[in-house]
Amino acid sequence: MKKIKISVIFVFLFFFSFSAYSFQLVLDKSIAEKLPAYCYGDIAKDHIEYLTRFDRKPMTEGYYKAAEYIANKAKEYGLEEVNIEKFPWDGKAKYLTWKTSETWQPIDGELRIVSPEYRLLASFKAQPCNLAINSKPADVTAELVYIENPLNVNTYKSEDVKGKIVLTAGELASSAMVLINGKGALGIISFNTIPYWDENRKPWSFIHQVGYCSIPEDVKGFGFGIDYDTGNILKERLIKGEKIKVHAKVEAVYKPLDNEVVSGIIKGTVFPDQEIILISHLCHGKPGANDNASGSAANLEVANTILSMINDGIIEKPRRTIRFLWVAEYSGTIAWLAKHIDDPVKRLAVINLDMVGENQKITNSRVNITRSPDSCPSYLNALIENIYDVVYKNNQMKYQNSPFTIHSFGGSRNTWNAVITPYSFGSDHDIFLDATIKVPAIMFGNWPDNFYHSSEDTPDKVDATQLSRAIFFSSALAITIAYADDNMAEKILFETIKNSGKSIARQFEKACNLIISADTSEISKSFYDGKITIECGIENEKKAIMSVSELSSNLKDFSIYYQQLDNIKD
Repeated sequence: MKKIKISVIFVFLFFFSFSAYSFQLVLDKSIAEKLPAYCYGDIAKDHIEYLTRFDRKPMTEGYYKAAEYIANKAKEYGLEEVNIEKFPWDGKAKYLTWKTSETWQPIDGELRIVSPEYRLLASFKAQPCNLAINSKPADVTAELVYIENPLNVNTYKSEDVKGKIVLTAGELASSAMVLINGKGALGIISFNTIPYWDENRKPWSFIHQVGYCSIPEDVKGFGFGIDYDTGNILKERLIKGEKIKVHAKVEAVYKPLDNEVVSGIIKGTVFPDQEIILISHLCHGKPGANDNASGSAANLEVANTILSMINDGIIEKPRRTIRFLWVAEYSGTIAWLAKHIDDPVKRLAVINLDMVGENQKITNSRVNITRSPDSCPSYLNALIENIYDVVYKNNQMKYQNSPFTIHSFGGSRNTWNAVITPYSFGSDHDIFLDATIKVPAIMFGNWPDNFYHSSEDTPDKVDATQLSRAIFFSSALAITIAYADDNMAEKILFETIKNSGKSIARQFEKACNLIISADTSEISKSFYDGKITIECGIENEKKAIMSVSELSSNLKDFSIYYQQLDNIKD
């Protein structure tokens, strides 16, 4: 009778869970309803204001100052074992598959018109993103010429650019290889600095914006980025035949340095060798407010939230260890994992905070919460769905009266524009999901963003309310896992079963679309592909359900759930 009852519950949850939501957090109500009062988005924004003072490219003085600030705040808040770990980056060290190299260190860079007028066009000290990464030392005065598209080499001759500085509407990195190394130009100035992969904007969308600039390491000259408005005016002058001379000065060196990672923990009391990791990359050029001072600040405030609730007696210390990491994107994560990959710990989940503070109405953004992929199935996906449902439902009107309607003192009353998406690459969660490491990982971040990787990613684009929501979401997720006892694990199990219904429904829809969209000659193949899609989805959900067992050894027999899934497959 008990097995029949469980079977009926499973079938009911499977067929109806994707259309009926309870909006009830897995996290205990007594904790969950107090949690928003400890999510300090305004304080997180204060951190952002400080961090954006620095040009935080990896392994630069600005990055080191930011890391020191984070470490000091982490100690002040009460994190344990706070440490700035240093990893040599010298061209000799290797971390997993990542080969290091000596690091480009900018000192200064200026670009001025010296004839027919005298005017500053670009300054590293005033606006660091003007100077292209990997620019070589220079102190030259030369004629400025315009080449529309340097990659179309049939439209100009080498003598047109040799010994000159070239203004172009072409993309900086590829143009530099052709013009400098290939044609003998001294340097290049581009007013097309918006990332080529960003389908949300064009160089003329924000005419005073300068995107992050870089040229390949083996380019022999220098590069500058300027805004579209300034570049277009210079272009028109040159096309009309005006003679313009510019002076470029670059001071930079390559030298061995350390890649720094800030780490701290709240140590678990029952299973200290099981870890939940919250990670955010601290790097990027000045100002880098949303990308990613916002994630770094929110990560710090998640620690503050949990520790404050412990200190106030709302919660005890966690059963499992919660680790906080601040890294240089990708490189710092790989270096840290290379050192700690054989630590005697089990890493249960990774929460990556990357671009979490956008004022969505200004930046044209939405929150994207990316699932852990099918290659790494986990109850983690069910928990993000659970928290998302509650936060989304209670933050769609300005004045909803709910404990989960979250605003900050100095932030907006904007609604929460957010979706859960399939796995998406592009940040530090990728490294943990690698097949050789395989830790379930999700990312919380905003995309698109009108000011991403540019001079206009400034603190005025940050909303303290959205920071509070990001802190709540991440804290709720970390607490649910870190504090899970047998009773909580059972709730997580049933939430995972419920979520498996929605997941398999998505796979079924995908399979149906394959068949419906197929040509008559491809119907058999489409049926086969659809069958494989559903079968793989079911196998992944089995693994997701089984993953809950890492939180408790006293859960019911999983075979009954598996049998129901196999019945669906059959």
